[in-house]
Amino acid sequence: MLHNIRADHAQALISEVSTAPTLDDMLNTFSAWCERTIGDLEWSALEAEFTVRARQNPHLRTQLARDASHIRSLIKGIIATARDKYGLTLDLSADDLATAS
Repeated sequence: MLHNIRADHAQALISEVSTAPTLDDMLNTFSAWCERTIGDLEWSALEAEFTVRARQNPHLRTQLARDASHIRSLIKGIIATARDKYGLTLDLSADDLATAS
């Protein structure tokens, strides 16, 4: 269930930022998405509690690792798309930036 919700959040973000006509619009869209999604303290607490409890379950640990890898891949795609669409020069690769985020 948590996996599906996180995937839905990631897909919503991709849809929102990919339609931004300018870099400023993309950054503003991303900022608004973060406020709605990451800024939800109850949701963040639920995810943290779930993650702590998953430490004792090998299947859940594996799924969380897959989720993290998938999300990192989505972020890498967003960064690479923005770099190409807006002609950005990045100090790090899209992969390194996605890992750092």
